[in-house]
Amino acid sequence: MFSGRNIKKMEKNLDSYTREKLTINMLVATVFSLVIFVLVFAVFIWAYYLIYGMEGIEVVRNASWIQELVFLLVLVAGVVLHELVHGICWSQCVDGGWKTIKFGVMWKSLSPYCHCSEPMKVRNYKFGALAPLFVVGIFPAVISLFVGSFSLLLFGAMFIAGAAGDIMVVWTLRHTKADDYVEDHPSEAGCWIYREKN
Repeated sequence: MFSGRNIKKMEKNLDSYTREKLTINMLVATVFSLVIFVLVFAVFIWAYYLIYGMEGIEVVRNASWIQELVFLLVLVAGVVLHELVHGICWSQCVDGGWKTIKFGVMWKSLSPYCHCSEPMKVRNYKFGALAPLFVVGIFPAVISLFVGSFSLLLFGAMFIAGAAGDIMVVWTLRHTKADDYVEDHPSEAGCWIYREKN
């Protein structure tokens, strides 16, 4: 699945490709994120309540400031993990590996990011874009229902919502073909699409 071997061939024949910029509006992404959080949280809290009642919810409501601080630190670690998962996945899809991966923050929107500077196949880009949604969001939320941890449910719901921008970017790629290439945009939420000319 992961291969960057055709990238050099594409770069040598760049004139035979059209280049299109696809980005998302960060304000729209923020609103979308809030909507997702409310919907996801409503569904999971309903399921959690059916299984455990108010037991775990009360524990969170009565948390001490130390517990709240620990949860905040765990959230920061979750943000780092989210971006790291992007980097791990994308670094496996390109010839340059980790050398092509850069982490940072878009200070205007206070948005952490992971950027890959080398083009890759659309399917690989999508996989890397959505991987954190499952690893840091859906998986912890589902596990919370088995172990009875309302804090873990909160964590998962927040990071499902935190993947809203990734979901939107992948949605903009819905009309791309299997042979198209994607290059992550270095300074905006989005990417460049390389389509082979007919």
